[in-house]
Amino acid sequence: LFGENPKIILRQKGEKLLGLAYEPLYKTIEQNAGKSYKTVGADFIDAKEGTGIVHIAPAFGEDDFNLARKENLATVLTLDEAGKFKTGFKELDFLEGKSFIEANDLIIKELESRDLIFKKEKITHSYPFCWRCETPLIYMLQPAMAPDWNVSRSRFWGAPLPVWACKECKSHIVAGSLEDLDKFSPLPSRRVFLARHGLASHNIKNLTTFDWRSKEDEENNLLPKGEKEAKFSARKLEKEKIDLIISSPSLRCRQTAEIFAEELGLENSRPTPPKRSGARLVPMDIETAKIKIEDDLHDIEMGKYVGVPREDFFKDFPDFESRLLMPEGSGENIRDLRKRIMAVFRKIIKEYPTGNILILSHGDPLWILNAAWEGIKEKDYPKSWYPKTAEFKEIKIHNRPYNNEGEVDLHRPFIDEIKLKCQCGEKAERILDVFDCWFESGSMPYAQAHYPFARLFSFPADFVAEGLDQTRGWFYTLHVLAGALFAKPAFRHVITSGIILSEKGEKLSKSKKNFPDPWLIFNRYGVDSIRYYLMISPAMQSENINFSEKDVKEVHQKIVLTLLNVLNYYQLYKKPRLAGRQAKAGKLVLNRMNVLDKWILSRLNNLIQNTTKAMDGYEITKAQRPILDFVQDLSLWYLRLSRERIKKSGQETKDALSVLEFVLLEFSKLIAPITPFLAEMIYQGVEGKKLSVHLENWPAFQKKFINKKLEENMVLTREIVSSALRARSEAGIKVRQPLASLKIRSTKHEIRNKEELLELIKQEVNVKEIIFSAAIKDEVELDTKITPELKEEGRLREVIRQIQEMRKKLGLIPSQKIEIYVEAGGEGEKFIGKYKKELQKAVGAKEIKFEKLPASLKIFDIKLEESAIKIALKT
Repeated sequence: LFGENPKIILRQKGEKLLGLAYEPLYKTIEQNAGKSYKTVGADFIDAKEGTGIVHIAPAFGEDDFNLARKENLATVLTLDEAGKFKTGFKELDFLEGKSFIEANDLIIKELESRDLIFKKEKITHSYPFCWRCETPLIYMLQPAMAPDWNVSRSRFWGAPLPVWACKECKSHIVAGSLEDLDKFSPLPSRRVFLARHGLASHNIKNLTTFDWRSKEDEENNLLPKGEKEAKFSARKLEKEKIDLIISSPSLRCRQTAEIFAEELGLENSRPTPPKRSGARLVPMDIETAKIKIEDDLHDIEMGKYVGVPREDFFKDFPDFESRLLMPEGSGENIRDLRKRIMAVFRKIIKEYPTGNILILSHGDPLWILNAAWEGIKEKDYPKSWYPKTAEFKEIKIHNRPYNNEGEVDLHRPFIDEIKLKCQCGEKAERILDVFDCWFESGSMPYAQAHYPFARLFSFPADFVAEGLDQTRGWFYTLHVLAGALFAKPAFRHVITSGIILSEKGEKLSKSKKNFPDPWLIFNRYGVDSIRYYLMISPAMQSENINFSEKDVKEVHQKIVLTLLNVLNYYQLYKKPRLAGRQAKAGKLVLNRMNVLDKWILSRLNNLIQNTTKAMDGYEITKAQRPILDFVQDLSLWYLRLSRERIKKSGQETKDALSVLEFVLLEFSKLIAPITPFLAEMIYQGVEGKKLSVHLENWPAFQKKFINKKLEENMVLTREIVSSALRARSEAGIKVRQPLASLKIRSTKHEIRNKEELLELIKQEVNVKEIIFSAAIKDEVELDTKITPELKEEGRLREVIRQIQEMRKKLGLIPSQKIEIYVEAGGEGEKFIGKYKKELQKAVGAKEIKFEKLPASLKIFDIKLEESAIKIALKT
């Protein structure tokens, strides 16, 4: 700072400098400046960082703020909430309206102009920025009512603090309801009555109202009956001592006002006929008459429906909801009317703070005025008071906040306008702070469900779910307030989730674009795939996860697509086999079931039992992960091994489809909370009896179907099949080629006498016999010797497979019968002829013809070793 060889004038300890006064660069404190512009000592600077004299800014740093409080220094906040310099600081007027970032260069320039800069240089240091928009931030003092608890915040948005302070006597008023605002109202005592005009011509003609500025409206007189109604109501009002009548400009209202004035004995009651000014009525002079004309009290504007039969209007707008938001040109909608009539009513009560007032208007305006003023919910307007002709009603003058739309609104800035009457007689003003958002969130059970005044069953909650960060946030504030208010926890159970990070483990950032577009993921894989992916991820165990589109795709394929394929297969065979019968557990007969049916029912009911137990224990991941295994079992084992049974006809086929239908139906209920759309598709696909799966009860497991031993044996069966197929692959023999035998090591195997399971092994491995032997080296051993008979059977299976592929390419469904045209010579024709009946049965053919292939049909080639065969299919 002072160069390489500075001249030392004096050496002394820092304590000698304490209390020295100095001349500030800018004076922001006028009174008691001497007490603040001085040196003070502090120990929050480490000696390793250097020592010396630095300026402090108590309003912009915690250590500086605490030091200022300790030393009784002034704390001056020169910035507003937006970080811009305030007005009112004479020596800083050149910074008014400038941000603290802009001010840096301006201050240096101004100090240079006064020759007060000793040296300047730029240094690099860490600085806080908004993580969303990267705007520079500043640490700044904020006033709070209770700094130890921090229930308040100096913000605009939020729930306003319901506390009013009296500047005169320093007392406070806490208002807990709208009724409290009325209770402490400082408004003068007066009474206001609303009255509708008497019966007029358009009323008996059942027409909509006319434009209040039109000739038709000026000719729309009161009828004799309307005059009688007005006199009758006026006499009932006589005891209320009305001081002033304020009327709509329409003729029928002015005529009603004259009758009321005459009956009530108001002086100067007969008004001079209103003068015209262009298309508007000129209000009467209130100083010379007791009737005032207020234009905005006119009837609802009807637009293109003015003066038409009322049934024409209500044909287009038959209910209240349709009148809330009518299209442009149709006239005032309910909300437009509310905005106008509330504005003029508030204007009237402000202009006439004393005396008893009678307001004369029309049916719709008075209806909406009364409902809006009383704070009735919009949906309940139709149930509220609607005046009959010449009917009147007193309306209480509330001390409530209303927004510009005419609704009761307890938010800022409307609540800030409300004053309360203090016990000392002065007016108390609301403290402008709002509740801290954590205080609001912690109040949720009482603010939303209104506990303990209503919905007692809703508190404490059974469980809440949020991110792990809410442990010190929402979860904490819920418990703190519940403990303080009711000495009980706010909830009984909690599910916390971790944070989703990018695939590289980074925090997700819009600016960095380090995550795929969620909408593209939704469109590509569906929301259910993402839901299930997240439900089985570590995120549901309060751990962070690196989001992977690849894993979402895998879930989509293994869960969504697999289940839809199973559903499609069921629907393909359902109609011709089940004829619309829906399966029920009671109709499923165990003792005549195939072993696969018994196994899948056991798997399903075991899954329901375990999922229910895990869900009841709030172990979401544990509950959901087994679902993936079940879907794979259902598709890759049960359905694949049941295809031949389902393709046939008879009782066994019906049983298989009934079981499949029952499994899909119950399984749709089980997955409904996690994959709601997929569950709905399955439920509708099997024609569930209710409107939606989400109206069903949670499925209950049935113990009679659970067979744990069978499930264990099926695991062994599948392991044997996997080992045998691996041996086939190693030997280079296709599965379609039958083999003589499969040996299984052991003479006391668990499935030795389980004939149905052994048949499954034969079917899957394609062997004629299973032999149990302790003499073999490996777990399984295949007889790989292929006899001529076995070879020919393999050739037949290959032909069947290729014809089935042809059917698939032609888009044929299994129930469609075909004719097969064959063009082959020698061995090929001889082979097809030999196995004609077997082929017809296997591929659904009515007939096989050996003749020239029709030119109109698609021709396929079959290669059968040395033989070339051409085939065409006809439906």
